Amino acid sequence: MEAVDSSAKSARRSSFIASLVVAASCATACHSDSREIRAAFWFDSVTPASVTVVSERLRAPLTSADLRAIESDARRELQVAFEHTRLQFAGSPTPAFRVRVVPQPEHGRSFPAAGESRAFGGIRGNGTVNFNVVALGALAYADRTSGREALLHAIGRGVGRTAVHEFAHQILGPAGMDGTADSLSYEHGDLRAEHFYAQLHWGPAAARLQQRIGLRRSR
Repeated sequence: MEAVDSSAKSARRSSFIASLVVAASCATACHSDSREIRAAFWFDSVTPASVTVVSERLRAPLTSADLRAIESDARRELQVAFEHTRLQFAGSPTPAFRVRVVPQPEHGRSFPAAGESRAFGGIRGNGTVNFNVVALGALAYADRTSGREALLHAIGRGVGRTAVHEFAHQILGPAGMDGTADSLSYEHGDLRAEHFYAQLHWGPAAARLQQRIGLRRSR
């Protein structure tokens, strides 16, 4: 009988501990939808002197004011893409996800990518957007009648949307992106005309983003 009583007590104790674990997990899950997820986006060493290859194609130098306008357009794209989520682009000293815009790829490649990211289990990540690559793409896909202002807006959209793609990579991992032929989606992995000159939407990644950061489809 003593052995039976001891086993029963042990079982009750294990059940109680398990209940505490479940309750804690439930509490975390219940509050997770209300917590903000901090992200950071910034231009790093992107100056008129570092983007001369773009200025040459524009046939007029990009000024500091131009670059500020481009950054503003890029930030607007981030706000649009992640508007209905818990991802917040605030001045947090410890953001979970980061994307910085650099003048050109930091690693020598024959065919440099527009953006690159490293994801760490979907809970944090670091990435870059390569300004010159994206900006030259915007100019390559531009209509011949496009004026300078329209081209600057296109560069800003391209930089911002590339950053959107990289943030999604960090949150979902490589398997959650790049697997669509829909050229109007954020998930599409290549630079193309729509990336700069059309309205984009979330496609296959929407459901997983909803689970991870609270993304809701617009009605």
